[in-house]
Amino acid sequence: MTMDDRLVTLDVARGLAAICVVLYHWPLFFYVTEYGAPPENFPLLGLLAPVYDKGWLGADFFFVLSGAIFFIKYARTVSGGEVTARQFLVLRFSRLAPLHYATLILTIVLQAVLFLQFDRFVLYRENLDGWHFLANLLFIQNWSFIPSLDVVPFNPPSWSLSIEALLYIIFFVLLRYVPVNIFSLLAIAAAGLWLVHDGTHMTIGRGLWCFFLGGALAWFYTQRRRRERWKPELYGAAVLLLAALVFMPRSASSVSAGPLTTNIETAGYALYTGFFAVLVCCLVFLDGALHRVMAPFSFLGDISYSTYLLHYPLQLAVIFAVTLFGGTYEPALFRSPGTMLLFLAALIAAALLSFHRFEVPFRKALRQSFLGKKKPAPESVASSN
Repeated sequence: MTMDDRLVTLDVARGLAAICVVLYHWPLFFYVTEYGAPPENFPLLGLLAPVYDKGWLGADFFFVLSGAIFFIKYARTVSGGEVTARQFLVLRFSRLAPLHYATLILTIVLQAVLFLQFDRFVLYRENLDGWHFLANLLFIQNWSFIPSLDVVPFNPPSWSLSIEALLYIIFFVLLRYVPVNIFSLLAIAAAGLWLVHDGTHMTIGRGLWCFFLGGALAWFYTQRRRRERWKPELYGAAVLLLAALVFMPRSASSVSAGPLTTNIETAGYALYTGFFAVLVCCLVFLDGALHRVMAPFSFLGDISYSTYLLHYPLQLAVIFAVTLFGGTYEPALFRSPGTMLLFLAALIAAALLSFHRFEVPFRKALRQSFLGKKKPAPESVASSN
């Protein structure tokens, strides 16, 4: 396989991670007019209990996958000067910005409409102000080392975009100006895990830990001389980590989306995300065997970014529609598996439309405008978030 080939196994994995985040946020429907709901009211609880509990880790999987892809795709070209800072910026901005800005405006409009219905904004309604709007425009909305940027307003899933933007800067500067090896990359990852455990700048820590852990393993294992030599150990590590997660006592595997201030919580988080990093490398190696089976589902990777950013505005739109046509908002409607399946179908349809009719045309136009006829580095080995 060449570096330019599309790894459909990673596409499908990314798409499934995005759907897990969507399902994790399903209980938000119960926070509109009441303070949550008992888990037994969640649809398909027997099947989706792990997703309701730990679906937030889908964002960490995105970071791991981004790190792996970037070190496979860009490590040589960035370090060798083949990709300039301008090219790198345009490639990433043209991928992330159009839909981010569109969903930012869409969320503002929907919140304004919902304010007329409920006499208040709904769900994530803090810090809807000019300063945080500007922070969203600059992709710094969750840079917690800047005062007052530790709470995400507007479209909440976009918090990870700001962390991605910071990781891109660190990645480019590091690869261009600093000699890197497996130990330096793991040291950066470990520093991120410490931030997670300490509870300070936790989201930045999650990004550093996952991005550089995934990147370090991908960078190490995709070197030709190591590929076959260390592959059995990689598969063995995947099996051991999975077994540890499956058979770990529930108290030891307790991982929440909040600050991980205990050793047990941090260890559980490290095991989950460590498994993600090893799994991504395994999927790279297994793509040849699974390519044909996974190919029909590769569209999930194409629309993963759309699915991720559109699901919260769609939730707001559904809340508005239910209240408008029902006269009042009725949370019981969202206990139905049918409602969930209908929502997912609408989301996938909207994501497909967004990808093909909005994101791709805007991306091409931006790259043509800023890069002209220069041929940049290959876009990706998998759909890039």
